[in-house]
Amino acid sequence: MEKIGQKNTLYVQCEECKEMIGLSTPAVEVSYGFIAEDGFYIDESVIVHSECVNGDTLARVISKIEKN
Repeated sequence: MEKIGQKNTLYVQCEECKEMIGLSTPAVEVSYGFIAEDGFYIDESVIVHSECVNGDTLARVISKIEKN
């Protein structure tokens, strides 16, 4: 679990096109987690290029939750 905005890597793989998302690249993160007194904590998330967002993006997060 991670606090939102606390990524340790500079690059991540887009879960739609499988290409790398680098610094200053427009991207969207869809997250599932919970709100606590000191912020939002993420259990699962999907990060995709902004142009790769589609109807399956939320479904990917739900799929990750169901696997756990």
